[in-house]
Amino acid sequence: MIKAKPIQAILEDMLQHYPWETAHATRLMGQVWADTAGPTIARNSRLVKVQQGTLHLAVTTGMWSQELQFMKPDLIRRLNDRLAPALTITDIRMRVSIRAFTPAPKERQHVGERGFYLHESTAGERDLGRALEKARDRYREAVKEWLESGYHPCHICHSPTLVEYPICGVCEGRENFSNHP
Repeated sequence: MIKAKPIQAILEDMLQHYPWETAHATRLMGQVWADTAGPTIARNSRLVKVQQGTLHLAVTTGMWSQELQFMKPDLIRRLNDRLAPALTITDIRMRVSIRAFTPAPKERQHVGERGFYLHESTAGERDLGRALEKARDRYREAVKEWLESGYHPCHICHSPTLVEYPICGVCEGRENFSNHP
């Protein structure tokens, strides 16, 4: 028979194994960032996370990173006024990341590009196995098309390679690296 654990013990176990503080701090910051920073800054920055008192932001350009660096003391003061005592910000770090501002493409853009998207499913491993097999099939089809359209197998790894070259770029890089003095 399994002995029941008190809820307090379960919660303590969960707190030790999951970074609740980061998630909680990030959620709090998400609620106030746009209002506190203002519309222009909010439009050019994205909240990444809040960890150990440091606010991590993605910004659109290096210019915005520099601008926020100058504004950092004022931003920290305004954020702490708004969030105290629940959260205290001690630093702000910025990273330029255009991906944080670009929506993911709905469909592939290149003609003839092959790929396979894994979608969330409740069936679990059975679907993953099917997805991997589909990906292998699509890869085999793509290789067949490449070989029929002027490519040849690399002499080392057998991946499709342009006719003008005896080996693919990956193997060529490895060869040059291993022959480097």
